[in-house]
Amino acid sequence: MNIWVPRAKIIEPKRALAMPSRMGGFWKLEAVKRDGRRRLLADWFPNLIVDAGLNVIGTSASWIAAVAVGTGNTAPAAGQTTLVAQVATTTGSTVDVNSAQGSAPYFGFSTRTYRFGEGAAAGNLAEIGIGTNGMVVMFSRALILDGGGSP
Repeated sequence: MNIWVPRAKIIEPKRALAMPSRMGGFWKLEAVKRDGRRRLLADWFPNLIVDAGLNVIGTSASWIAAVAVGTGNTAPAAGQTTLVAQVATTTGSTVDVNSAQGSAPYFGFSTRTYRFGEGAAAGNLAEIGIGTNGMVVMFSRALILDGGGSP
């Protein structure tokens, strides 16, 4: 009796398979009065995901748990680990909206709303960042831009 066992052929690609992915973030700042009226402070503007932020993506489930604002005005750089001059921080996320598209072009998004206590983030704010709880690891940083795109 003979047993026939087929040989498995390993198929190797001639070049590396490219699976591009991108990640980005945007900020929108509003002031909300006690009666619920909103005033736009800064419309949507981009941020820079810093090196520490990229490193924490695969190691922590809560890499975007706190938002901080400050008065520093140096341009964001990949190697930064904190805000330049932090004024206030909050973990008060009040609204989460998540969605994904399962057909081309594929994408997913998450929108979070954070609230600072009344007067906590007062003053001439120039920078904003998001990171782990307590801002132990900063995920991204941006200069707050006006309607014309200037800091």
